Amino acid sequence: MAFDGNYHIGVIVPASNLTVEREIFGILCSQHAEAAVASRIHFHVARSGFQTRYRESPEAFLRQVADGVVAETRKLAKIPLSGCGFFCTSATPYLWGKPDAMEEIRRTLGFDLSTPIEALVMAMSAAGIRSPLMVTPYRAELSETLTARFAKEGVMAADVVSLNLSTGSELLEYAREKLRDLVSACYRSGRHDAVCVLCTNFPTFHVIPALEQELGVPVFSSNMALVSSLLSRIGVSVSRTADHALEIRATP
Repeated sequence: MAFDGNYHIGVIVPASNLTVEREIFGILCSQHAEAAVASRIHFHVARSGFQTRYRESPEAFLRQVADGVVAETRKLAKIPLSGCGFFCTSATPYLWGKPDAMEEIRRTLGFDLSTPIEALVMAMSAAGIRSPLMVTPYRAELSETLTARFAKEGVMAADVVSLNLSTGSELLEYAREKLRDLVSACYRSGRHDAVCVLCTNFPTFHVIPALEQELGVPVFSSNMALVSSLLSRIGVSVSRTADHALEIRATP
């Protein structure tokens, strides 16, 4: 698709998410982003509400977030969207478990809603990844549910690290102070051919270049994969330069 004019992309996040908008801004404003391209891309955010906080009951929280997606999609559909993503990795299986809702979303948008799991599977499959180290902020039970879904799509995790973090402040603090060191300590050359960090509310944009340079393997994240997938719909590619900087440009 030739890049021409302005493009509008919908973003649906849990109301408690503190990270997605900041990471999208960081990606679009990265050092090697073509200004003429980035200035024409507009992200529009809708927030899916909930009554139960994650730390009280992860399952209730995720079901309630998934339940709110249809209504938020209707709001975003008033904008001429070129794509729309559901930025909640852990709630994606709950949304997939609602086929009637998925069909209504498809009819409302005129295309399928993009999700982090699909985007990660596509990105890792395209890169030939077979045995990633997966890091999640979730409890072990939720991590197992998600990695089983990845396995069903053909991506087998060699190892899974579950951090059992339950609040936004814990996610932000851990990402800022400990995430890079944790990944470095858990990565095993010869066993892992990539690193994948799940959760859109887990900041990763700031550590990916350094980890890729240190480990010598690609590092994938929910936000980076989903943003890249959505941008590809409008003919914009997201890639890494030789020095691991992010490059955003129109596809020739």
